[in-house]
Amino acid sequence: MISRIHVLTPALAAVAAGLLLAGCAAEPSTPTGTPTDAPGTEVATTEPVESPASETTAEPQAGTSPITFPECDAANPLAIQESAEFYASWGEGLTVTNGPADRGVFNHLAGPSAQAALESAATVRGCRWYLYIHGNNVTQYTAELGEAARETLIRSLRDSDYTESRLGASTVFSYQTDDPENYRMTGPTQIQYIFIENAWIAIFETGKSDYSQSALDTLVASNPGLTG
Repeated sequence: MISRIHVLTPALAAVAAGLLLAGCAAEPSTPTGTPTDAPGTEVATTEPVESPASETTAEPQAGTSPITFPECDAANPLAIQESAEFYASWGEGLTVTNGPADRGVFNHLAGPSAQAALESAATVRGCRWYLYIHGNNVTQYTAELGEAARETLIRSLRDSDYTESRLGASTVFSYQTDDPENYRMTGPTQIQYIFIENAWIAIFETGKSDYSQSALDTLVASNPGLTG
């Protein structure tokens, strides 16, 4: 994965800090000065629908064990650490609220097959961790899929431009997309879909690291029965 390091010039940092301290943000869950979610290139062709809450549940699939989902304050330790370190470096003048995320990012960046799979999921939890200013963040969705939905999505990904790889016992599909509207001001967005048994982790990020191992390790630690 290509390393992406975002550097603020002193002038830009001063302007950003001034805006942040002036309370320009519209959403309390968004760090001051951070735009909301932006559309990307892989937008579903179906009609848009209202984003549901950050966590939904349904009856678990027959023959599978329900997945224990880590809470957002633990679900991706690497993203959590990078967020804490960056905002601490700014002192008391800049704060951020990480935690549950709705499906806005997913609906903008996931394709129709992924959206259909998420709609069928027995359980979904969305989390977001802000990394820097100007919208850089890690947004992660963890879902429990039925076998048919999982296999349908994997077949679709194998027929797409996603790159398939292995991460331990899991199967990973990766793709990088640019935001044509430059809404986030962050450059390319990395998308990763991680599958291990009936669990699916979807990561959308504009950070400097690979957050897949951190997410997978935490999920497996919460579900020792997930062996691939």
